[in-house]
Amino acid sequence: AEVGFEPRSEFVQRAVTKLVAGLKSTEHETL
Repeated sequence: AEVGFEPRSEFVQRAVTKLVAGLKSTEHETL
């Protein structure tokens, strides 16, 4: 579990960044 924690954290961080970017893009479009 410890070995698979780092890659998972990186994946989650990337997903969050992508989500935030998409959210901002959508917000900008709506605004």
